[in-house]
Amino acid sequence: MSFGLLIGTFGALAGVALGSWLGARAQRGLLVETRRQAMRQMQLEACIAFLECHRKVTNFVLMEAQKVALVTREDGQQAQGRIEDQTLLFEEVSAAEARLRTVISKHSPIRPAADALDKAFENLAAARAMYGKGRVPDEIVTATRVAEEEFSQTVYEHLVANQINDNAALRARTRRTPTVPQKRSSTPEAIQEIASRET
Repeated sequence: MSFGLLIGTFGALAGVALGSWLGARAQRGLLVETRRQAMRQMQLEACIAFLECHRKVTNFVLMEAQKVALVTREDGQQAQGRIEDQTLLFEEVSAAEARLRTVISKHSPIRPAADALDKAFENLAAARAMYGKGRVPDEIVTATRVAEEEFSQTVYEHLVANQINDNAALRARTRRTPTVPQKRSSTPEAIQEIASRET
């Protein structure tokens, strides 16, 4: 077998191997991206559920709760409002909070925003116990609404806007698909032609 024939055969095999490798790498990248998007969707749904529960319980405390007692914590910190009815509603809030903390990293900016919302609600419940139904100071209600808005905005920036940017970057990368070197034909006639040219 001539040297040219060997080169032609090797070139054809190398082209096939390179194409297969690029295809496998693309499949791995697609799998990673699919998993990442699924996780992001879980995070977004958990955040939405958390915010919905907080708004529901906030409206309940302001408008419907019949008995809100002001109790002092065992650690001696700030007194806290305790709502003694609608246990199921507060179980829903607790479940939503647990879900959020399961899928959102403690290093994510979303977690401090969620903590701030929890704190704003605690202040609201304490004020409801102190002032009574329909008498909670406007600034405390406003602070709770601001905490809700800041949480919502943080979620948008880190889960929604980032997804939009990532999708745009992915489309740009797709348009710049790397060119695979053209495979050299490995048919006997083509190999013989290559050999005749290179010998």
